[in-house]
Order: sequence, then C-alpha cells, then structure tokens
Amino acid sequence: MGVLALDCLLHGRRRTRCDPGHRVGNRHRRHRISVDGWRPHSAVLGRAEGVEGYHDITRYPHARQIPGLILFRWDAPLFFANAELFKERILHAAAASPTPVRWFVVAAEPVTSVDVTAADVLVELDEELQKAGIELYFAELKDRCGTSSDALDF
Repeated sequence: MGVLALDCLLHGRRRTRCDPGHRVGNRHRRHRISVDGWRPHSAVLGRAEGVEGYHDITRYPHARQIPGLILFRWDAPLFFANAELFKERILHAAAASPTPVRWFVVAAEPVTSVDVTAADVLVELDEELQKAGIELYFAELKDRCGTSSDALDF
C-alpha cells in the first residue's frame, strides 16, 4: 500500500479525493511535532519595559533579570529524547548569567509530562546545581505530570 493510499485509509477518504498536498502537509506537521519535542524552544526570561509579564531575553535584550535568579522556560514535555538537552541548556544558562545564581526557576507550564529517564536527569541536574550553590525550582508544573515526577524531591 502506498503512502497516499495509507493516508487516505487512515483519514477515511477515498483515494481519489486525497491530494498530494494534504499528504505533504501532514508529513510536515508530524516532522514539526517531532522537532518541537526533541529539540524544543527554551528561553531565559526577563521583564521588558512596556510589555506585561516575563519574556525571552534574546527577543527583548533590554529585559531586566532579577540578580541571583534565572527564570527559564522549557516548551515541551521532558522525556528521554530531550532530557540531556534540558540539562545542558540549564547549565549553560547558569554559567552565562551576568550575576552569581542562587535560584533557578523553570517556568514549567508547557511541561505536561516527565518520564523516568527525564526524572533521573532532573535528579542529577539538581545535585549538580546544589554543588554550585544553586537551588532548582519548578513553577506551574502540571499536577498530572506523571508518576515519575512524584518521586522527585523538589
């Protein structure tokens, strides 16, 4: 069965009514979801004048950060494929901070789940940050974020 026929079958359409553009669009969407989950956007946040809330400091270079605090947004669930990247980006953000970091807060509203592998990486990250004198916190973490996150002592 060809991809077009399979796509039509899965979406309940007759083969004659499916156009190739539809198939390409679905393939692009699936690729986008994969990239967004495996290598999601993340940002250090600051308060920009004239704009409500906290925003990406790369988009708002004059945004003010609170000395000693890094606010960090991660735009995906945490799972085996992106957990090490999450850790790397947090460590990089802490190292690149203009002031010594005491608190690191992850704005975790987009984190809808944490798998077992990611939970292990979070424990390692927390230990590494503690050795550097940095306390790790999660804000707005979903209540139903998965049983593996319940084992974390944050």
